[in-house]
Amino acid sequence: MKRIGFKASLSALLVLGLSSSAMATVETIKGTLTCFIGCNRNVVQLIAQGEHHSFEVVGGFVDTSTAVEITGSGVSVSYGTRKHGANSSIIVNFDVNGNAAPGERTVRMRYAIETSGPDTFKVRVVRKGNISQIQYRRPLPFRPGGGPATELVPPTGLPLNQRLVLIVNGTRLSNVEVRPETTYRNVRVLPGATESTCAVEIEFTASGQGPLSFFDSALSGQDMRSSGSSKFSYAGGTIRNVQYGGAQAGGTTFTPPILRGGAGSPSVFVDVAPRANMLNIFRRTSTNPAFTKNGVQYFSINSEHCNGVPVGQSRVITVQNPIWGVSNVGTAGIATPFPAELRSGAQALSTQTITALNPGQTRDFTFARQNSSVRVFTFLDRGGCFVSLTADRFFEDPPFTVVVNSNNALTEAGAAQNNNSRNY
Repeated sequence: MKRIGFKASLSALLVLGLSSSAMATVETIKGTLTCFIGCNRNVVQLIAQGEHHSFEVVGGFVDTSTAVEITGSGVSVSYGTRKHGANSSIIVNFDVNGNAAPGERTVRMRYAIETSGPDTFKVRVVRKGNISQIQYRRPLPFRPGGGPATELVPPTGLPLNQRLVLIVNGTRLSNVEVRPETTYRNVRVLPGATESTCAVEIEFTASGQGPLSFFDSALSGQDMRSSGSSKFSYAGGTIRNVQYGGAQAGGTTFTPPILRGGAGSPSVFVDVAPRANMLNIFRRTSTNPAFTKNGVQYFSINSEHCNGVPVGQSRVITVQNPIWGVSNVGTAGIATPFPAELRSGAQALSTQTITALNPGQTRDFTFARQNSSVRVFTFLDRGGCFVSLTADRFFEDPPFTVVVNSNNALTEAGAAQNNNSRNY
């Protein structure tokens, strides 16, 4: 009888084990950037280089899992506390090496008895680097006899309502983006970024100070804005602080040369140029597709264009028209009319006549595109903002050139004529 009872008990245990393993299924995952109340198991979870992350995996009988594995190297994974009974769950801990290769990994939850393989879900390692220095590339006024066009100074007293360039040094900067904020607009990382340095184009709109938050561009704008995004922000502490508005501090001060025979009066010279930057230019960040899905190529664009677009959806947006302009970078006021022209290749898009311009003054003009509507895309399994050349709505700005004083109506010195044309 004991032997029969033993067999019956063993049989019951095996049946229970088979039943539990067959029913163990991951349903939701909690605790990531946007999944505090639980994301579908098919959503790829994000983990950052050099960080510790813990997810609560919820599902029937997941608390019976005996081991957990992850593909690739550089990431260790382990189990934490378990919740048994109804709505059972288990904590999965991730410790990510600072040099773990970015990209997607598969997590496997193993069971003592598996009738159809382990439970699985996906994570993606995103890059996280360090910011060691931020400097402002300040334009210098025209210097008779030549000289550098810009200088690097501390990021304090940055000018408002004009496009400027910050030079950022650090690590893992070749694929970085800046978190959108209400105090600035038109922010983008310029092409040519390396692992150790990048140039950020930005326009501050209100006085203030604070850190710029840098993220791997694999994150979406929604991920960057969420309350848990600090885990993914590049390190740097106060090094990431900039101050905008107010008096410019630091750097070299330009002093005009003294006129011969004069009594300390500055030299007066005429010099006009296209404004430093065109605003609202819309282009792909690369002519190479970011990825292909269902046979369609998708290209990355600045993530700010997907602000307000739910993840996994698309939306038609209208991009503001480009703004171009002309600046008086000389020391003489201008009262003689002269032309300024916006071109694309050999085609003249707009011609303006400037009749007066004070020293330091800029005149802006808006170019009305024929089409400014484009469909933008976000995806559940991939962070970022994208366009498709084959979508129902697509456009892209061509290369632009602004030329000023092309008829030599103004008398400029030879050196001052070198900046009469600028490509954007």
